[in-house]
Amino acid sequence: MSRLANVRLNNGELVSLPEPNWCVFQHHDGLHAEDIFHEGPETAFTVDAPNGRFELLGASVTAYPFASTPAARVPHVTVDLGSGFGSFDPAGLRDLAAGLVVHAGRLRDLATVLERLRAEAGR
Repeated sequence: MSRLANVRLNNGELVSLPEPNWCVFQHHDGLHAEDIFHEGPETAFTVDAPNGRFELLGASVTAYPFASTPAARVPHVTVDLGSGFGSFDPAGLRDLAAGLVVHAGRLRDLATVLERLRAEAGR
């Protein structure tokens, strides 16, 4: 950590906090201390569909240095799950990736079913 971020809290207090090298997020003033977070670059799965381009599963390394729970203070990965954000430690992130591999197999199976249904409809 070679940089310091200065953030003015909602109560007017100025907080200087070490900025990790991986943080690319521009910190905003006016927050409670526990709402200040560091965030790394986002990675997402982009898919082109006939009705547009979509980004799925946006994920980035995140840490809340003043959080009330120790797990939130250490770096973790936050993933956009569509209906909310999930926070994952390394084991949880690997479990998520393994589940996505299984789901990809189900999608391939559906593609096979769809090919069969379209072939039958074309008769």
